[in-house]
Amino acid sequence: MNKLAVFGSRGLLDDRIEKIIKDTILEVSAAEIITAGETEGVCGVARRLCSKIKMPIKLIYYNTEKYAAGAFERRSKEILKESDFILLIHDGVSKGTTHELELIKKMNKPFKYIKVEQLRQDGEKTFAGEVFNGFDDMFKRLNETIAKN
Repeated sequence: MNKLAVFGSRGLLDDRIEKIIKDTILEVSAAEIITAGETEGVCGVARRLCSKIKMPIKLIYYNTEKYAAGAFERRSKEILKESDFILLIHDGVSKGTTHELELIKKMNKPFKYIKVEQLRQDGEKTFAGEVFNGFDDMFKRLNETIAKN
């Protein structure tokens, strides 16, 4: 069974995010989503989407009673450990998603990273369009960009 972990920025919660998650579910043939149970943004969109399409979902919560320090990292590690593929939808700014990317690298898990711009105040929808399929792709594109400059 393919288990898809979904992480992302808390400020991203519009219809673009739902489409990215749906497309990734189809792309990796996901049978279940695993995500954080208490955060909004991308994780909240994933929870609502699973309810809407009746897809199994496993919610992992942080435990501050058991782990006073490092509760969020432990939650992220648990989600990553249980997943087969990871989707990160990032605004390019939030630190939590950046930290999860570092954990993915340490755990050598397959992932897709998509950078999506926040909606502007006037509601205009924009898409940054940066999609990386794993670290090799990310570093290759980064080196190409550096070489051009």
